[in-house]
Amino acid sequence: MLEFKANFCAEHVCIEGYAYKSGETLTACLNLPEQELNDCLVSLWRLVPKAQLNGVSTARLRAFLGCMQSAQKLFSRIGALASRLPVFRHGSLRLSLTEPRLPSLLDRLCPDGGAGPSALEDSFSFVDFYFLRIASALSSLSGAGAAEELASLNLAVAGLLEEYVCLAADLLQARRAYSSLLDGYIHEKRAFLSNEELAGCFSRYLGDSPPLEKLPVSCMVESSYEPFTDSSGSELFSLSCVFSRLRDFLYIDFFRGLERSHLPKKCDNCGRYFLLAGGKYSSYCENPLPGEPQKTCRSIGARKRYGSKCKNDPVWLTYNRAYKTHYARYMKSKMTASEFERWSRYAASLRDQAADGTLGAEQYERLIKE
Repeated sequence: MLEFKANFCAEHVCIEGYAYKSGETLTACLNLPEQELNDCLVSLWRLVPKAQLNGVSTARLRAFLGCMQSAQKLFSRIGALASRLPVFRHGSLRLSLTEPRLPSLLDRLCPDGGAGPSALEDSFSFVDFYFLRIASALSSLSGAGAAEELASLNLAVAGLLEEYVCLAADLLQARRAYSSLLDGYIHEKRAFLSNEELAGCFSRYLGDSPPLEKLPVSCMVESSYEPFTDSSGSELFSLSCVFSRLRDFLYIDFFRGLERSHLPKKCDNCGRYFLLAGGKYSSYCENPLPGEPQKTCRSIGARKRYGSKCKNDPVWLTYNRAYKTHYARYMKSKMTASEFERWSRYAASLRDQAADGTLGAEQYERLIKE
């Protein structure tokens, strides 16, 4: 079972000795490919009724092993996607997702069969390797013994399938539900919201969203408060939780981050999510542009916003014209650098006063041209 313990301390969560920012894991989850997650989940559901070995006839055993090979390929795909999340990049959690799990279950049935095939993608070697050994192992048992071994194997396979179905479903639900809440409600004003505003957003979201696409309204976890020693040796008071589902971890981590203005935001330039970790609100990430590593989405976005304001906002249009005029004076040495700097601060102050209505339009245009 994919079970892990997390200690929540202020703006971080600590798992297996590694510390992550609140909201960091959800941000990575929101950048996962939704269609691939959906395809994996649908394919897994189609395998569930076929993943039972009832009898050891040649046809049944080969069909079962073919199903196991397909299931392990899906486990590997889902594990690779989940490993992009910070909490699954290290320690035992990463190993549990990246190491093939089904072959170890099959090996229990034929422990003396030698090393399995190195490539699960090789249909012939995988199916034939286990076909010969499982058939031989079961044929040596009595009827009751073989039935007991099959029942044990089927139960273990069903449990593993359920684990990966739940993981894929949690990733997909988080990808859909949190993006809907964040993009359509929390980031609607393009600013950090007060507690009252957040409550209003969440109420509207719960009322508007289809039941299957909503966030869970609660989660079941084993929790307690306890002292916790972080990587620096400092002892902190923390909320300690044991999770058996990723969805429950994301739920707790998201709302703890939300209280501290740690929340994912979709970049208005590249479309990928990034983590706003308090401080100044921004609609653009700081990732470098493809082919132009010296430029970032945030630097490009700032120029886009400025250009848009200068085209569509009369206050900014007036400011931009005056700025160009005075800059030309400076370049022609009709203004000194210190004079231009003083004027720039003065003009920005006038612009802000005109924008909030404390300075009339006519007075603003007259003063900024001086």
